[in-house]
Parts: sequence; structure tokens; C-alpha cells
Amino acid sequence: MVAAGVTFSLMQSCARGENNRCPCVVEHTKNNKTQRTCKENLDYAFKRAKRVMRSMDVKNAPSPERRLFNIKNFKAGIKTIQKGLPKVCRCHGISGACQQTSCWKSMPNIRKVSERLRVLYDNSVKVKYYSKREGLKPAWAIKDRKSAKTISLKSEQIVYLESSPNYCHSNSRTGHRGTLRRYCDPDNEVVCRNLCEGCGYRTVKRVVYERNCDKCRKQFSWCCTVSCGMCNVTKAQCMLKVKVDY
Repeated sequence: MVAAGVTFSLMQSCARGENNRCPCVVEHTKNNKTQRTCKENLDYAFKRAKRVMRSMDVKNAPSPERRLFNIKNFKAGIKTIQKGLPKVCRCHGISGACQQTSCWKSMPNIRKVSERLRVLYDNSVKVKYYSKREGLKPAWAIKDRKSAKTISLKSEQIVYLESSPNYCHSNSRTGHRGTLRRYCDPDNEVVCRNLCEGCGYRTVKRVVYERNCDKCRKQFSWCCTVSCGMCNVTKAQCMLKVKVDY
């Protein structure tokens, strides 16, 4: 996402005429500055973004596999921008007749790019470092070293080296306490469902008497402080499922 954001920012600065390093010059019209995103500007943004990401993520990587991992993922972010560029066409001719058409790549929709990256993230591939020559390969291919040599990752694929820990349960290594007995907003069913049911727990609503600055009346003390009042507040909590014997 950072790589895609850097690329988008560079493209935007070229389109607005704010970057004097861009190959294409902004054209001036009567009303406002306009710039068609020329191919040279696109190439400049892609190459410049790769240099920026290399200096940020690759230079200080602690190991060869981490270095290749960083390179693969930032290239995937830039590739997502490249493949998501919308095509814009304009007609030319007398009295609006479309005798000739000129087309060019326009600025991408960064929201659609982020949505695409989220899909790629959800379908990311676990990889392992194969060798200095072969680089990263899908983890499942390492078992068969002969077939692994012929397998290559797609340019737009996002990869990961280690599986994420299970945040549903307490983990002493990460310091995460898990979601059991965690509170969530009872008015937000989606969050509670993901937090509780998504981890195998049940959502229990209960009324508690507590000091709450948002839902209880504030108290004014002379002079001059305001404190949160005490009142009944409905909360939702993740609890273990009740076992039923038949």
C-alpha cells in the first residue's frame, strides 16, 4: 500500500505540474492547467517509486529472504497501479465529428487500487527462500525441489514469510490477550461478530453500572471541574459458548 501510495503521489505531482523532474510539461488552457498523463510521466513515476522503496525497505533488510520479500511486495503494489490505470479517449473532428480519436492513460482511482490490494492481501502466498539463484518460491513447492525450479510467482501476487499468530487466543510471545471477555460496541454487530463469533465465542449483552463520559451525564463541581457521571450502560462481551448436554 505504501508503494502504491508513493507511485500515486508521484503521478499526481506530474499531472498538476508540481514536479519539475517530470518529462511532460503541463499544458495551459484559458480556464485552468490541464495535463494528460503521458507515458513518459508514468514511466518516471514507476521508476522513481521503485528507487524510493528500495532505499526505504531494501537497503537495511536483515537477511536475503527479507530483502527479496520487500522487493516482491513493493513491486506488487506498483504493478497494481500500472494495471489499474483507466483509459481516457477524446474525439477530434469538425463540428464534434469523431474523425480521429486520441487515447491515453489517466490517473488511477486510489480507492479501487486499495480494494484490489486488499483482495491480493487476503489471497497472499506463503513463500520460502529457495536459494540465492532461485530466490523466493511458494512454501508448498519447496517439498518438491525439482518442480519448484519451474514455479514463478506472478508479478501482482503479495507474499508473506511467516504465518500470522492467532489473535483469538492469548499469546505470551506477542503479548496479545486474545478476545475472550473482550468488550465491543453492542450497536456495531459486524465488529462484535468478527471479534466474538469469528473466534468461536458468543456475544453476550449485559448492563453494567459504571462511570462513562459518553453515555452518562457529566457532573460539574464548583469550581471548576467536570467529571463523568455514573449510569447503566449496555455492553457486549465475548464469552465462552455454553455446553448443552442432551
